[in-house]
Amino acid sequence: MIQSNINEAKEEYEKTQQKIRKFKNLQYAAGSWNCKRRIIVKIEHFENHIKKTISVFYVHKFALFFKV
Repeated sequence: MIQSNINEAKEEYEKTQQKIRKFKNLQYAAGSWNCKRRIIVKIEHFENHIKKTISVFYVHKFALFFKV
C-alpha cells in the first residue's frame, strides 16, 4: 500500500543526499472498525534510515461538509 512511496523516498534521498519527507493520505477499515478511517502515513528517509509514522483519524460524515 505504501511501498511505492517508501521506494520513491529512498530513490530521492540517494540522488540528493538530503532528508526526504513524503505523506500518503488514504482510507482504511480494519475488520473490527465500523467504518473507514482516514490514515495519514509520513515517510522520512535520512542518513540511510527510513522512519514510518502512521496516524489514524476518524472524521464524522457530517464534518466532511464543513469548510474552513
